[in-house]
Amino acid sequence: MARQRGAKGGIHIENRSGRLVLRWSYQGQRYYLSLNLADTALNRKLAAARSLEIERDIAYGEFDPTLERYGKAPTIARNDEPTNSTPATVIEVWEAYYQSIASTLSKSSQEKYIGTRGRLQQFFGLERQAADLTKNDAIEFVTWYSNQVTARTVKEVCCRIHNAWLHAGLSADVWKDAASRLKPTPTEPPQPFTQTQVSAILTFLKVHHSHYYPFVAFLFLTGVRLGEAIGLRANAISEDLTAIVVRESFSRGQRRPTKTGKIRSIPTNEALRLLLAEQLAKRHEWRLSGNYQIPLADLLVFPANGNSPIDDHNFRNRVWKPTLKALGIPYRKPYSTRSTFVSHALASGMNPVDVAAITGHDPQVMFQHYVGLVAWLKLPDLYQ
Repeated sequence: MARQRGAKGGIHIENRSGRLVLRWSYQGQRYYLSLNLADTALNRKLAAARSLEIERDIAYGEFDPTLERYGKAPTIARNDEPTNSTPATVIEVWEAYYQSIASTLSKSSQEKYIGTRGRLQQFFGLERQAADLTKNDAIEFVTWYSNQVTARTVKEVCCRIHNAWLHAGLSADVWKDAASRLKPTPTEPPQPFTQTQVSAILTFLKVHHSHYYPFVAFLFLTGVRLGEAIGLRANAISEDLTAIVVRESFSRGQRRPTKTGKIRSIPTNEALRLLLAEQLAKRHEWRLSGNYQIPLADLLVFPANGNSPIDDHNFRNRVWKPTLKALGIPYRKPYSTRSTFVSHALASGMNPVDVAAITGHDPQVMFQHYVGLVAWLKLPDLYQ
């Protein structure tokens, strides 16, 4: 609980469940005034001004014990009673926590927190008091939510709610206990595309969605994450086209570091160099045709149009899904281009550590999820 003494030392400014309150004693009684203000730097200045007003009235004998003059009916706690804040609802506790960290979150993370608020409201409603939740309440929420998403997602949500309860000064053990009961949800192994399917996809795109052909071909040839390809800029490619430096990603309108926070270099082969040469030539031609003063540091290699980044949702719905449907290929997310690259690279005999260095995987993850899962590998006849 954050506290700040008033100007004369008699009034405390406190944070109760993310909201600012004033607390003080006068003539043997303790007073509590909720300001209904979020705990921000500006609102703390407003709270300090209100505390000075109250202190002035006390000093001049004009104090209003009903507190109506200061904007709200009083909550008076006598010496034999605990000083508790007005009970906060589940949604108020969550919202206070979210507002305190929202500015530090990426847009995609903000969407996850907003989604969690919706789940909490759907299950607990708007009036349920956070402090009243029991272990059984948390378990029932987890059980209900587990029927809709994976155990991993529920664990992540429980961790966020746990932090929200701690932020409000509430006991968070109920959420920790509920999360510990979750059993991992079995996950399907990667389902890479076969070489025949890759060729069919690229051929179809070349005819029907030619603008996106280089983008998808790049994904298949490098195994980079979708956001890394979307955010790739011309200055990330060496002049001789022999290396690509992956240092950032682009998603939900925001440019950020790679998922692991590490910069890596990808060597190119002949097919990749040819693809990049043709695409960069098109990009430079576009820049000159409109006399666009765009430096290489901002020139996207695979834009949606002009120099606007590809929207992954639009790409998936308007290009990717229709392509797989037209070809009769079972649907996989565009992210499957990554597992396809890994699987084909391993099948060709590449060292898994080298593949991990190219894709940015943790080598242990590479061994756990990919080695031995290449569908077209055949077990030789042993002991014959």
